Amino acid sequence: DTTLKYGDSLEISFTAGSCVSTSGAVPTGKIKLELVRLRNKGDYIKAFRPTTSNSNLLETGGAFLIRVTKDGKDLVLAPGAIIKIRFSDTEDTKNNLQVFNGLENNPLPTAGIDTAFTWNRDADTSLVKTFQKSSNQGPGTGLLIKGYEMIVKNLRWTAAERFIDSTRPKTKITTILPLTFTNKNTVVFAVFTDQKTVVNLRGDYPSRSFAARNIPVGSKLKIVTISRIGNDLYLGTKDVTDV
Repeated sequence: DTTLKYGDSLEISFTAGSCVSTSGAVPTGKIKLELVRLRNKGDYIKAFRPTTSNSNLLETGGAFLIRVTKDGKDLVLAPGAIIKIRFSDTEDTKNNLQVFNGLENNPLPTAGIDTAFTWNRDADTSLVKTFQKSSNQGPGTGLLIKGYEMIVKNLRWTAAERFIDSTRPKTKITTILPLTFTNKNTVVFAVFTDQKTVVNLRGDYPSRSFAARNIPVGSKLKIVTISRIGNDLYLGTKDVTDV
């Protein structure tokens, strides 16, 4: 029964006895809580957590990694336990977001990035609640804060997201880079301009290119490539005004 508040923009509440060991035992003493928060599109790139559910595109309001450990061992949520997160967004709130859980590779890679990661919609498809309140801290005191109240039933990755409009025609986009840049040293993303959506273009070995499907025709986006060759890092960007 603890609520932790991080300024005006984030609070997280745990019910008593909600975090247990994999055997179901309630720990005593101190535990360690780690929170990783993804707020903007750059955060999703840095964490390599594209906003896709398998090959379906998502729009996100924000995501979190919630990890609770005792003596270095991960705890899990007890049956029926929940975590409540209230957080502000960098954009206007949307009324039809749902909870999505991150599906990670098992076992997790010991090095590098989890390229098998995807988001799956929670079994509880209730809409995420929104809220408005006045800021009571800092130079922004009195300003209106808009955000979400999300009920979480799993630890580790969770997000407030929605499937993008499925009625628009879709197409495939392909990025071709110089032969030096391959799927072994390069990642490619399509970052949507008008919504918080980040898509990973996967390497296609036969064509020596990177591609993604289900991109709505007419989308405005920026292609971002990040490469490492030796000790040198390379960043490439290209604006696409009408897919």
